Amino acid sequence: MEKQKIPLWIYIFQGILCLILAQQIFSYYQFNYWGEIAISDSDKREVLELAGRTLAMFVIGIVAILSRNPHYFVVVFIVNIIREGSEAFVDSFYETGISMYSNFFGHLAIVALEVWALVKAYQISKSNKS
Repeated sequence: MEKQKIPLWIYIFQGILCLILAQQIFSYYQFNYWGEIAISDSDKREVLELAGRTLAMFVIGIVAILSRNPHYFVVVFIVNIIREGSEAFVDSFYETGISMYSNFFGHLAIVALEVWALVKAYQISKSNKS
């Protein structure tokens, strides 16, 4: 059986998600939140731990892109869906610049694309086993 290739849109989509993660990482390590949400040493530690976790997700995303391995994309999109699904609720309740519904449905659209990418990557990973 011929191996299926991962569609270009999945690479582009994951690349965009990695750029968003890179911006967040840069923001955390530039200490933009010091004095706003990170006042105590405990708060600062939590922001830096979040930066480390976000960096790990970024690296895993880049590894998936560079490896061109659909199995890696399956794992990456599972992590993406959990992260973005969580953000859909957190940002909807705590984001002040955008309406709750706009924020929620914006995140929901991204989650839907991630689920579509996960399904496609999973199908490709299964067909490439032979």
